[in-house]
Amino acid sequence: MFVPTKHAEIRLRQRGIPPPVVEWLVFYGSSRFDHHRGLVFYFDSRSRAVLRSAIDRAALARYSEHLDCYVVVSTSGEVITVGHRTRRFKLDSVNRHRSRRRRHRNVLKEIYR
Repeated sequence: MFVPTKHAEIRLRQRGIPPPVVEWLVFYGSSRFDHHRGLVFYFDSRSRAVLRSAIDRAALARYSEHLDCYVVVSTSGEVITVGHRTRRFKLDSVNRHRSRRRRHRNVLKEIYR
């Protein structure tokens, strides 16, 4: 379960992004630091493949139009904002290594325990 800020609650309603998609982004999405003390989670091809194997087809089909979303989570575990991706994220060279992604995931596992 994620803890949204008031701003994130407003953005969820305004942008029509369902809460299950936000949970899927945090647990199955790829992540990178945003250089403002937050993590950006999004679905790339690898994380979509993992999502397809973990979630049943009916739920995935129901929310398939929302899989181009992103979520920004603070280091304390609060969801700061959510939105629809209209462009590709520019990845810096520091965040291209898979070991970094695993480290981000471990940080969030500790937060959500």
